[in-house]
Amino acid sequence: MSVISSNQRISIYRICFLCIGAIFIKMGHQKNVQASVTLNEDQNSGSYIKCRIDTEGLILWVNPEVTQLLGFTAAEMIGQPFTRFIFHEDIPASLAEFEKIQQGFPAIHYDNRWVHQNGDILWLSWSCIYDDSLKATFVTGKNITYQYHQNFLMQMKDQMIYDLNLALNESNIVVKTDPRGVITYVNKQFCEVSGYSEEELIGKPHRIVNSGYHSKEFFKQFWQTIKKGEIWKGEIRNRKKNGDIY
Repeated sequence: MSVISSNQRISIYRICFLCIGAIFIKMGHQKNVQASVTLNEDQNSGSYIKCRIDTEGLILWVNPEVTQLLGFTAAEMIGQPFTRFIFHEDIPASLAEFEKIQQGFPAIHYDNRWVHQNGDILWLSWSCIYDDSLKATFVTGKNITYQYHQNFLMQMKDQMIYDLNLALNESNIVVKTDPRGVITYVNKQFCEVSGYSEEELIGKPHRIVNSGYHSKEFFKQFWQTIKKGEIWKGEIRNRKKNGDIY
C-alpha cells in the first residue's frame, strides 16, 4: 500500500493509496516481425513437429505438423536449407548449434525463431540428435510462441512494478502494510514527515499516525476498497510523533 503526499508544506496532505493487484498489458498488432504473430493455447497444444536434415543442412523430410504450422507445403521445404525458414537474426546461432549436433552433442530444448509463409514469427523449441549411420539429424520440436509471449508480458509487468515503486519512493511518502494494517515498509520521506524512525514504525499498526479526525466508517470504507485491489483516492489527516497534524 503506497501513501502519496502532494504537498508536504501544508498541514493536510492529499494522499492516494495505491494497491496494485495486477497489470494487464494488451499487445496490439505491430509491424515489428517479432510481435506479428498471436496464438492461443489451442494452437500451441498441438502435436510435435518433426523433420530430418542431412549433413549439408538440407531438409530431407517433414511431418504434416510442420507444414501446418509454417504454412509451406512439403514440396516447398524438402531439398531446401533449413536456414531458409529461420528468422535471419537466429541463423548464425542455429548453424553453430547444428554443427555441434553433428559432432555428437545432442541439443535439448534449443529455442529459435522460424518464419511462417505469411511472414509471422514463431518461437520453436527443438530437441535434436545426429545419426551417423544415416548421416542425418533427427529433429523434434514444439511451438512455444504462446509461452514466450506470456513470459515477455510477465517481464514487462515486473519491470513496470519496479519502475513504479522506484518513482514512488523517490518523490512521495510511501508506507506498505499487510492485510491486517500492520506496517511492513516505510520510505525515508514517510519517516521525515511523520517524525518516527523506521524502527518505530515497522511492525506497528498504521493507526500509530491516526489523528482521530476521521470516523470508523471512513476507515472501514477505505480498507474495503484497498483489499478489493481497487485504488482509493482522498484526503487523510494524520498525526506526527510530536502531535502536529499533517
